[in-house]
Amino acid sequence: MGEEQDEGQESSGARDVSPAEEIDSGKVKGKVAEEALTLEQAESCDIVELAKDKVRSRLLQRTLSKGDPEVGKLLLQRAEPFVLELAADQFGNYLSQKLLEVADDTSFQESFQKLRGRLLELAQDMHGTRVAQKVVEQAVQRGLVDELIEALPPDAMGGLACSVTGFHVVAKLLEQLPSDRVEPFLEVLCRDPKPLAMDQWGCCVLKKCIDRSEGELRQRIVDTVVDSAADLVKDPFGNYIVQHLLLIKPSHYATRIVEALQGKMLDMCMQKFSSNVLEKCLSSSSDKDRDKIINELLNGSEQCPASEAVRRIIFHQFGNYVFQQALNVAKDPQFSLLVEHSKQHIQDMICRAPPDKPKKEVASDAPAEP
Repeated sequence: MGEEQDEGQESSGARDVSPAEEIDSGKVKGKVAEEALTLEQAESCDIVELAKDKVRSRLLQRTLSKGDPEVGKLLLQRAEPFVLELAADQFGNYLSQKLLEVADDTSFQESFQKLRGRLLELAQDMHGTRVAQKVVEQAVQRGLVDELIEALPPDAMGGLACSVTGFHVVAKLLEQLPSDRVEPFLEVLCRDPKPLAMDQWGCCVLKKCIDRSEGELRQRIVDTVVDSAADLVKDPFGNYIVQHLLLIKPSHYATRIVEALQGKMLDMCMQKFSSNVLEKCLSSSSDKDRDKIINELLNGSEQCPASEAVRRIIFHQFGNYVFQQALNVAKDPQFSLLVEHSKQHIQDMICRAPPDKPKKEVASDAPAEP
């Protein structure tokens, strides 16, 4: 009853509702949230309070990007002083990002000055990292590379690269910085690539480093990865670095990786992460390198003779996938050898399988089930 009375009072004009109250009411979750702020609402609303609310934050963002230009300009002016306060908020960070995106160069400079001294801190915050990434993107586009590097210097990248939030900012820097300015970052990050390769977040950064590096620096990274390949392929994160090298086209590194793994491939078939790398080697290598892999699987090792090697592979939870990939890519005579060496084991398995149980016969005069 009370709600109906309130609605009746509102419709009869008994009480005027201010623009700020209209936003704060439940209406913002319906029609208002799908549109944008009016000029009156933009003039009187509490920017910080709205920005920290999930639905109302979207309303502010929509106003900036799709609303009336005059209203958007006013909202930008009113919200810009709070860009740092909102940067690390769960929902406010989205408004900070939008402010950086739609601001003209003068407004962006003002926001950048507020944020630049806190970028390293924001990069390690679960919400602030998004704002730090947007700063990187916009600063490079607006020609503020020197100021950006001063705020996020190369020497600070080592700690950020292995951070669950910071690595996103490092990756954004590696993507956005021009070639002549990214090299100091690559030098710092790739001083010792192996620990980075074996870190959950660092491996993502190292892949970016490989993609952005050139000449002697790239060769240095590749040499370290190849020299450590036997360890990296067994690592839950390092194996992705080896696979990344194999995917670079045209692949100049597959032969070196196959050579680095020779003598250990049978054991690697039976390990979760290294078996993935062997599959990738088989699909990405030249015929000559594929033959080396398949021959090693067929010939076995000192601990596992040839007669036993194929049986172990085809019935192993990881090895069977390597064997299937070998069948997919092999050419004669390797293909025929794979079939010949596996055929007897598969036939034995079929013969040992228990016979199907005979189906129970139902008497013709049995009563029907209800």
